[in-house]
Amino acid sequence: MNVAVVPERGNATDQRLLLSDAIGPFLRNCQEKRINWSKIPFSNLEGSDGLLPQVVDDIPGDFRTFVNATSQMGYNALTLDDVAHLIPCDHYPETLSRKITQYRELFGKLMEIATQGQMRVFFTMDVMFFNPVLDELLGEDLGKVIAWLKAGLEDLFNDFPAISGVIMRFGETDGLDVKGDFRSRLLLKKPAQARRLLEALLPVFAKHGRLLVFRTWSVAAYKIGDLNWNEKSFHQVFDSLDSPSLIISLNYRETDFFRYLPLNNLFFVSHHKKIVEFQARREIRRFWSLSIVRWDAAVYLQQLQQTEGLVGQVFGARRAVGGNAGSSHFCVILRPG
Repeated sequence: MNVAVVPERGNATDQRLLLSDAIGPFLRNCQEKRINWSKIPFSNLEGSDGLLPQVVDDIPGDFRTFVNATSQMGYNALTLDDVAHLIPCDHYPETLSRKITQYRELFGKLMEIATQGQMRVFFTMDVMFFNPVLDELLGEDLGKVIAWLKAGLEDLFNDFPAISGVIMRFGETDGLDVKGDFRSRLLLKKPAQARRLLEALLPVFAKHGRLLVFRTWSVAAYKIGDLNWNEKSFHQVFDSLDSPSLIISLNYRETDFFRYLPLNNLFFVSHHKKIVEFQARREIRRFWSLSIVRWDAAVYLQQLQQTEGLVGQVFGARRAVGGNAGSSHFCVILRPG
């Protein structure tokens, strides 16, 4: 069942989402036989002194094609990578600062195109991304990281009103084949640390009317590694966090790479707005498993009708431009009432 929803005006936290990943327009000039499609291949866009015009000049046109196509399918929001390449820092070397200025200009153009197509834009973010400068400034001191992120996100939301929110990943890091100026590491290791982060950042999102989508999925590392299925950990992180800016993103079942598992019970244990994540077909096939298909999704969606309120559905695809196929995902957003 595809649901087409016209983007509403007003505060982003009150709007319904039909969300699609928008990595495709960035893959046209990738020549490698293997491409890490989990994130924009930033290193492929860059030279020694900044972004390569012969590569990035094609992106706005391809992105407009993507926006038009996905808009016609009924989507009203897109995701782009990533916050790390949008937040400047006075301590960064000149070359990196120049790249960030250029990325801000590029993504500013893309956000204009998205807005013209009535599409909202979300940016992804790992907790936490690092480079030598941030290692020196912040280390793995959670308090320092929170303070730096609060200041950076405050400026980001002021500079880019078109950003509707951030999709935050805490439980997985960049693959070994991800190259560039930033590398992510697992920073949150206990439920209390995740709660501390959310308590500090959610007021920034609420102040600016933006959404913080917090993904509970992880590679099961540390005490917080069971957040996607353990009700105790879930309550430790999210109980009484009633911000209108918070959306919790849950895997549709309690583990990866298996079909026919029951729906994740955490969808029914709190009143929070939620997103359900379905396994990408292209990804799951690498493990010789059968992927989710539409009739499977329909069963889960029917079960989700028992929740407090189903307000939107997303049948998303990484619809690539230039011959590079992408992955598919599905999302559902829930909210009380």
